[in-house]
Amino acid sequence: MILSEYCKATLFCLVFDGPGPRTVVYIQAGTKVAAIRKAMDVMICLHDVGISEVAMTHVASYHDLLAEGRAEVESFRIFEARWFSDGTEEWVCSPLILSNDSTLLGAWAALQYEIAAGYVEQLPPRSLLDSGKPPVS
Repeated sequence: MILSEYCKATLFCLVFDGPGPRTVVYIQAGTKVAAIRKAMDVMICLHDVGISEVAMTHVASYHDLLAEGRAEVESFRIFEARWFSDGTEEWVCSPLILSNDSTLLGAWAALQYEIAAGYVEQLPPRSLLDSGKPPVS
């Protein structure tokens, strides 16, 4: 999945550790400052809190994420969660994607497909899942 030039030029990822559970926000904005302002406003509205209760812990542009990432598929690098892990491969879970860019949404869907396919490959053969009975043809 190739991301659009618009997405590459305007995508920012922000991590909030409060209020509530950790929230990863992907948002389109013209500048990092605008991305922070927009995402902060969203968090304030979602949680009905004041600005002092919103704890942003990380902000990165598309280019920052690309440089920090290690995934083979370049468009998947933006969904790596290395900034809060011990360095093992970890993906963002349940992000708040504030964008109507179809290439960004498609990249997220493609990553979810790859993750699901990996889980399926690790399952034992169906015959083992059926209490040792051979599969019915």
